[in-house]
Amino acid sequence: MGVAVNILLGIFLSPLLLRRLGVAPYGVWVLLFSTMEYLRLLDFGFRSAVINHCARHRAREEWAAINETINTAILYFLVMSIACCAAALASRDVAMRVFNIPEALQADARGLMLIIAIAISARLVFTPVVGGLEAFQRFDLINRAYIGALTMRAIGMFALLLSGYGLIALALLVLFVQIGEDVWNFVSLKRQFRELRLSPRYLRRSAFTGMFSYGKHSSVMAAANLVSIQSPSTVLGYLSGPSEVAYFALPFRLLMYTTEAFSKVAQITASVTAELDARKDFANVCNIAIITNRNCLALFMPLAIFLSVYAAPLFAVWVSPEMSVASAPLLPVLVIPFLLAGAGQFNSGAVLIGQGRHGYYAAGIVVEVICSIAALFLVVPRYGALGAACVVAASLTLVRGAYLAVVMCRVNALSLRTYLNAIYTRALVSAIPAVLVAVASRRTLLPGHGWTELLTAAALIATTFFGVAFFTVLDGGVRGQILARIPRGSRVPIAAKPSKP
Repeated sequence: MGVAVNILLGIFLSPLLLRRLGVAPYGVWVLLFSTMEYLRLLDFGFRSAVINHCARHRAREEWAAINETINTAILYFLVMSIACCAAALASRDVAMRVFNIPEALQADARGLMLIIAIAISARLVFTPVVGGLEAFQRFDLINRAYIGALTMRAIGMFALLLSGYGLIALALLVLFVQIGEDVWNFVSLKRQFRELRLSPRYLRRSAFTGMFSYGKHSSVMAAANLVSIQSPSTVLGYLSGPSEVAYFALPFRLLMYTTEAFSKVAQITASVTAELDARKDFANVCNIAIITNRNCLALFMPLAIFLSVYAAPLFAVWVSPEMSVASAPLLPVLVIPFLLAGAGQFNSGAVLIGQGRHGYYAAGIVVEVICSIAALFLVVPRYGALGAACVVAASLTLVRGAYLAVVMCRVNALSLRTYLNAIYTRALVSAIPAVLVAVASRRTLLPGHGWTELLTAAALIATTFFGVAFFTVLDGGVRGQILARIPRGSRVPIAAKPSKP
């Protein structure tokens, strides 16, 4: 539900932001938010350490140790939040020159940087709170706060944009809504873990060193992930200016909205894996990796087909013909890594994090980031946003897809061929009829000239794929569980087979 709300709000807000702010101010908005996200590197892996340690302490019913972990982490993040604000103040003038921000927008851009830094600082301080909720696997409580914050932010943005307000007002709204979400999560954790106490007497050097020891690989991974995601916009802003950033950001953010579901699933996967690993239940650890990856791939497949085939008419109807010409060619290129790596392997990384055996994967992401940034500087001056999209697609597919699968199999003594076959084969084969339907529809009855044709095409593609995938991707046991929820008069008798990877 949280992901669905985020997608819907993103679909409506992105074109409104572009139309009301203009291409250059929208590019400044994306560019500064993307660049300031680097301040999250001050996390240094402590967030994942909080989740992992609290989950293991919960499995052993070590309640005092949970308090020690949360309190020690909060103190650490308080110090980092001060560094975050100081870095933003010190770098505002430099950012104006580096990113070629027009003089007319520089005053707003300076204020925007400071507000973003305060928002990131507040989120850092409350990081252990959300980590504690994840360790207790109360994702329902986290998502209630998330959905509430998304809704309030969307309503506020619509009101501000329609009233003629600009970047500063929008940023202040984001800040206040985020603080409200953080407080909501704190109240939820207090109700879930009534033994929670915030006190200096729970500060422990041993808790800090334990989190630091675990987080060193996670911090490398988090830093590399962040740089990998934000570097295309940063390099485009440095070499080409805000407008080119806007052309790249629109399709990239659309995919980020839609694939947020995988990160939500991965949060659960990492937490559950930590508990299973603490109990030495290695068979279910591997089973989780296969089933979550395969089902995420299947869920994303019809959307990937639709976005690839209908990219141009979608952007023309959704935003404008100008953005369709500039941004639509990027979408089919960017879909590839989001499908094969984002959907098909994201949970492999979560399993390795839950096991605490993600060092090799972290090193691979570092190599990916270094190579991709070098490639961006070579490609962007000549090919612009399309070149950036090609670099992103190649680097993510090779490292987050192929290399991650190799690491997962080596760490857990799995056959690479068997592992990849269990994840990809069923979904990819099931996609063939949906691809044929999509191409035929685009060329004949549903070219995508309006929302009615686009939505009809999307529904047709999804129906075709899921109609086949129900029998090919899902195991018999899962089909039986789904059919058990259908009223008896409308059930279709299907023999249920035992579930297997």
